[in-house]
Order: sequence, then C-alpha cells, then structure tokens
Amino acid sequence: MTYIPYSEKNLIGGTFPFRMETATIASGQGELSKGSVLGRVTASGEYKLSAAAAEDGSQTPEAILGHDVDTTSGAVTGNIIVSGDILDGALVFGEGHTVDTVAYPLRQNNIYLTKEVISNE
Repeated sequence: MTYIPYSEKNLIGGTFPFRMETATIASGQGELSKGSVLGRVTASGEYKLSAAAAEDGSQTPEAILGHDVDTTSGAVTGNIIVSGDILDGALVFGEGHTVDTVAYPLRQNNIYLTKEVISNE
C-alpha cells in the first residue's frame, strides 16, 4: 500500500473539532478526488466511494477523503476526515448521492456540512 499525505485546502468550513484517521481505501475504484464521500465496506473495513445502491455497507456515508488517491493498482492507505465542518461544495458524490442524502448520515459521525460564506469586504 502507498501512503498519501493529507491536504486540507478548500475542505474545512468552520471551527468544529477537525479529526482525521488513517484508513485503507479499497482497490479497483480508479482515481478518487479529495472530498469524496466514503462509506466503509462491512466485511473488509476498507473505505470506498459511497454509492446509494451499494449493498456492502459502503452505501452509508461515513467519512470524507482528505486527498486525491489512485486505487487502480491496489488499495492505498490515506487520511480520511472523521469529524469537522466541511464545505458541501467541495464534496464528490458516488452514484445516487447528493448533499441532501449524505448530510444526515455524516452528521451522525460529527461531520457537519456547511456552505462557503463569501465576504463582500
């Protein structure tokens, strides 16, 4: 497995305590972008892009990918965001998911989606 460092640029949207964990991102997903909404596969504990129709546990959004990864050649170890205020416009959704479908499950894990506030100053 390859370790990829974390980058918070354009994800953090507030002051709620921000926490990360190191996790295994499942192979065979190709390139995943920072901000991808992830679910955990029940059988393996690996994370993959959460798709609403999945039936392996990953259908439930649980974390946010903290950096770009390429899983084409195998699983990678990387950082996932497990709590904090995250800008909803920075998220990447799997098939069948939207801000509305992921907001509640993520909130159960202390990930709060916020809108970017643009100042006129």
